[in-house]
Amino acid sequence: MQAEAVAAAPAETDTALSADDWSSAIKTHGGGVAATVTELRRARGQRGTQKAPKKVATALRMDETALARWRASGKGWQTRAAALLAKYAP
Repeated sequence: MQAEAVAAAPAETDTALSADDWSSAIKTHGGGVAATVTELRRARGQRGTQKAPKKVATALRMDETALARWRASGKGWQTRAAALLAKYAP
């Protein structure tokens, strides 16, 4: 009876991935364990270190209507305002 149950059960290799299937493997560029771990972390969505800060957070006090006009100008208003301030900076 046991022999019949074993014969009726599907083989393990039918349901498992074969040893030659590398389609879902994570590929790294080498460089040792530390480099591989860093690369795998980045692959999961973590951001790497910035080379140099591009912007500085600051507080700027301005008239309420001027701020409303800048915001109403659409996406990227802070970049445009910064460019205008840089143009007229002493």
